[in-house]
Amino acid sequence: MHYAEVQQRALTKAGAVDYFPDDYKYYRAVYYNAKDAYDKEGAKFQWFRDYSDVSDQFRLVLGRGNKILARINKINKDKSEEIALRISSLKEKIYSIKQSTSTLNEAWLLRRSLSRAEILLTQAELYHKKGDFDSALTNLTLVNTYSSRSISIANSILSRYMDRHQLAKWKNMAQETIDESR
Repeated sequence: MHYAEVQQRALTKAGAVDYFPDDYKYYRAVYYNAKDAYDKEGAKFQWFRDYSDVSDQFRLVLGRGNKILARINKINKDKSEEIALRISSLKEKIYSIKQSTSTLNEAWLLRRSLSRAEILLTQAELYHKKGDFDSALTNLTLVNTYSSRSISIANSILSRYMDRHQLAKWKNMAQETIDESR
């Protein structure tokens, strides 16, 4: 019975009711039936107690609980791996953006957006380590938004350097300045 109680607490802590509500509801019904059978058997006079049926019921409870826990652990492992991959990918993306835009002038909006992305990424890593996968995924979505915004800002800044008319205008301005200084 002790193992079943420990398992019951583990399932509650793991959030079995959120992952598999129907399976967990059935598990709890079987658990309480086994517990009632144990209490009834314990209430009998000691010579007439027979715990074989009770032990079979608890074996069933433990088996079902282990299956639910295994499924929850699999889901959490998959989520954890997915989040770890996304964190790694976004770290590389942010690093790449920082490296490629480090020499740009007039990029304060870009840097602000990148800073927000980095802070949210750090928070996502902390959530991931705590096992709060939903909060981590929410933050990763925001990180992706801010890093994409940074790329968009960088593209708008860089587009000026690729615009032939803008380049010609700058060359004319530079030439006029040189001519005036003579």
